[in-house]
Amino acid sequence: MTAVILLLIVEILPMFSEILTSLGGEMPGFTTFILNIGLALGQYFWLLLIVIIGLVVSGKYYQQNRKRAVFL
Repeated sequence: MTAVILLLIVEILPMFSEILTSLGGEMPGFTTFILNIGLALGQYFWLLLIVIIGLVVSGKYYQQNRKRAVFL
């Protein structure tokens, strides 16, 4: 479900934005905000992926060290 929502935000919403602007329309503020988030995700996807991997690895490291500290 998350992947579908990200696909809509990153791929589909910019297409609708281009069509709407070419017809002389204007997007609502919240939609523009979501569009900007989607554009940022598209540009900095690799950075987001690195941060998520870093959080997972550091969380596992923390859990392992916490268990060792209890048994010492």
